[in-house]
Amino acid sequence: MKEHDFETKYNGSTFIHSNGCDTTAIDYFIFQNLYKHTVLEISKLDIISNVSDHYPIKLILQYHHPVKQINSSNTSVKRKIKWDKVDTQLYESLIASEISDSKPTIETIEDVTKAFKNLNQIIIKSTKAAAPAIKMGKKRPKLLVMNDAIKEAIKKKKLAFHDWKSNGRPKESDSIYLKKKKLTTHILRKECRLEVAKHRINERQKLINARTSDRNMFYKIIKSQRGKLSRFIDQLHVDDNTYHNDNIIEGWRSHFHKLAKKEQNQNYDIQYLDLIEKEAKIIIDICKDRFKHNPITEEEISKAISCLNRNKICRSFLLKNKISYMVVSNCKIFTTIYQQIF
Repeated sequence: MKEHDFETKYNGSTFIHSNGCDTTAIDYFIFQNLYKHTVLEISKLDIISNVSDHYPIKLILQYHHPVKQINSSNTSVKRKIKWDKVDTQLYESLIASEISDSKPTIETIEDVTKAFKNLNQIIIKSTKAAAPAIKMGKKRPKLLVMNDAIKEAIKKKKLAFHDWKSNGRPKESDSIYLKKKKLTTHILRKECRLEVAKHRINERQKLINARTSDRNMFYKIIKSQRGKLSRFIDQLHVDDNTYHNDNIIEGWRSHFHKLAKKEQNQNYDIQYLDLIEKEAKIIIDICKDRFKHNPITEEEISKAISCLNRNKICRSFLLKNKISYMVVSNCKIFTTIYQQIF
């Protein structure tokens, strides 16, 4: 142990004799003194379910796992060559010409390795030249919303497209497969629009609730909903006039001012409008003739005023007397005003 600079830790007896007594320590973890700082713990475990005649020893080490850096150039995906679409004649001619041009001299083992590398390069170069160009598909925009109904609509749309494609992509308007493809597309777009509308309604409701309960959330939502500068109006056309930048407000003012004016519209039935106005006038006159005015008494006015909530507590007898005097003195005035109104 000392010659090789070994160390260990004594944890008591680790062997159990057949008579059931711990007799000796024969289980150790031995380590060099050089790695002593990495040994965090060595302990004996007393496990009830242990059926062995040895106690288990636990060792905890400190270990630093090095992380290998992967070059980004090696992570590129190599596409599989579709040999059924490769120009085989061009492929054979390219390989034959390249091999005839390269005349390797093989004398040592290194020359053999070099010759095989050159052959691999020739094959790769010929394959790339003879293989058809890879068509990069257009990146489709992802859906902004998703739910179970949209997932089901996407599934049906894919099945309908597969049926339409497998049956020769018919373009006739009476084709069942084309109709099914269009119908599933329409359903998918409908579900997406419904979900977008639900999101919009929820955002508005959230904004309304946050306005009264949580001001921080309210300002956060407002900030997220503000558009970019490109969404602002920089030009407004009103009739034959064009307003720019700061004059846009004047354009809106003239537009709404014109809307507020009463103008004769040729599309309206003027005779019918006059008839309606005459009938309305007759109805008003009949109501006025049948109306019987019930006069309001001072007692009713006084009772109504006394029931008003003045939001003040009469803390003294003098204040109560002042209020009651004001009510009594003003009853006649209030009664006269109400009689004139009704």
